[in-house]
Amino acid sequence: MVQVAGARSRSREPGFDRPQPNTLVYYEFDNWGRPIAEPFELLPNSHWIDYPPGVLIDRLDRIHVVWLRQFDDSPQIKQLIYIRLSTEGEFLQEPLVFQSTGGDPNGFAEGKYHLIETSSGEIWASCGNHFFAIDVNGNLVESPQSIYPIPQWAEWPLIAAAPDGAVWATFRKTTGTSVDSMKTVRLWPPPRIEETTFVSDNAGFSPHAFTIDSFGSFHYVIFSEDSGFFYRFDPRGQGQVVSFVFDSFPSGVGWSDLGLIGEDSLQYIWGESLPSVGISRICFTVGGEVGLGPIFIPQEHFGITDYNTIWRDGGYWVPGGGIDGACAMLHIPGPEEPLGISETPASQPARASLQIYPQPSFGTLNFVLPSTLKGEINLIIYNLLGQQVYQLNVHEPFGLPGILLPPGLATGTYVLSLTTPNQFLTSRFLLIR
Repeated sequence: MVQVAGARSRSREPGFDRPQPNTLVYYEFDNWGRPIAEPFELLPNSHWIDYPPGVLIDRLDRIHVVWLRQFDDSPQIKQLIYIRLSTEGEFLQEPLVFQSTGGDPNGFAEGKYHLIETSSGEIWASCGNHFFAIDVNGNLVESPQSIYPIPQWAEWPLIAAAPDGAVWATFRKTTGTSVDSMKTVRLWPPPRIEETTFVSDNAGFSPHAFTIDSFGSFHYVIFSEDSGFFYRFDPRGQGQVVSFVFDSFPSGVGWSDLGLIGEDSLQYIWGESLPSVGISRICFTVGGEVGLGPIFIPQEHFGITDYNTIWRDGGYWVPGGGIDGACAMLHIPGPEEPLGISETPASQPARASLQIYPQPSFGTLNFVLPSTLKGEINLIIYNLLGQQVYQLNVHEPFGLPGILLPPGLATGTYVLSLTTPNQFLTSRFLLIR
């Protein structure tokens, strides 16, 4: 199951009562994106508005939510709120509430909030020009503090955890001059380290995604009005910094975080589901290699909610908004799930096991096929970037005792899929050359 919290939201499922507008609401979906519980407001009171939250599901399946709540009173009170929930929507501790007023130049501001989990289980949150941290037991270990004092400003900072326990942030630093710069700053441990990652005299640039892989390399997705979306790979002194443009004319307004898939692949999703645009995916390896994934066209208009895409249960869960402004969920199935987002457990074709041997393979693959497999077989092999590297059509299953892999395939992990008119099977294998 997957959970999502959304402001200004209501369920698309008929029969659900619509919560009050401008309030953060908790939804719970099953593995096919269908609501399975009544949505409820988070901490309802007489506030004026809840701004869009930052959401994280940690390694213990606990849900962390941070958002800004504003009150319609004379000092314009703003509350930065942190809550921790179970996957059943139960509060695991008392909310943490931090308060500022509209007249405070260093007060909290709305923006794109971002949460990460460190190797020790700490939760770090960036909230506009501020950040704070919670330990694994929910105790405050870094109180909310500014990244820069006014008049300087860290615009929409993104944070990432390094394998050595360090926490880094990247953002556009606004100084009030005509030339702004993109900075990457180590927030923890002391002393603070600040690096210049990108400089532009164009007002239209900002980091859109940032992560640190298991080798300590930095990966960025940056938007610039001059060049569009470009990817930057920084191996931190272990090789050459690489940058290249992957979309010169991006369409749509939604994008996701740069999420880790397995141990050696990263994924970035962007776009909007307009008929001529769709939602695009690009994958990178921890070594900086790139492979473009397919373009997905959802069955109805769908806008991505920034930063909250989750790789979970073998597939992609992309929270967003429907055409009427309602809360919506796009599910892109993984290799062990149904191919269509409209499929339900009752309508799926029969699933059977596919056994591949030897494991690892040294150039040949043999199969143990289920007896129910009938009809023409379409065999496709993909690498972990989602690129098709081999295809074979066989008219009958008994004509597929095994295959000889192309000599150009390098050592690595691959995904093999077999598709017939009534079945879809997948399995992974390791190739060693």
